[in-house]
Amino acid sequence: MKKKKHLGLLTSNKLFVSKNNGKYGFVDKDGNVVVDYIYDDATEQNTSGYAAVKKDGLWGAINLNGDVVVEPTYNLDDNEKIDFIGKWHICEDTNANYYLDE
Repeated sequence: MKKKKHLGLLTSNKLFVSKNNGKYGFVDKDGNVVVDYIYDDATEQNTSGYAAVKKDGLWGAINLNGDVVVEPTYNLDDNEKIDFIGKWHICEDTNANYYLDE
């Protein structure tokens, strides 16, 4: 079985999650750090160009350039999936197919 890194698979992404010393940040396709390693958790960039980031137990979002669009302010512990489109985050029940701005 062949292994391939996410950098080679997520060809439409501009940023990629990277972990260093227990913290998460984001790098570009060349491995250059774009978002410093300051987050406790993070998701890969979604098809809308946003990635979720967790800091001090709360979730927020960055855009495809690494700019914070939602400061980590949401407790999403009950969510099955963490996903943002801009300031909107997916509801607790991923089967409901809607996003919330609380």
